[in-house]
Amino acid sequence: MGQFLKVDLWDTDLGEQMAVCTSWPTQEFVVWEWGAGNIVISHFIDKLGEVTP
Repeated sequence: MGQFLKVDLWDTDLGEQMAVCTSWPTQEFVVWEWGAGNIVISHFIDKLGEVTP
């Protein structure tokens, strides 16, 4: 099983950058994903912080 990850990035009017992350299971009919989406998003945000100032 896996997770899809959608990331929307844009600049705000204040010159800041904003990211909105959404994650959902790759398999249909998943009743409970046991926090896998949160893990994927947290890992992505950690890696993003490593490559951006």
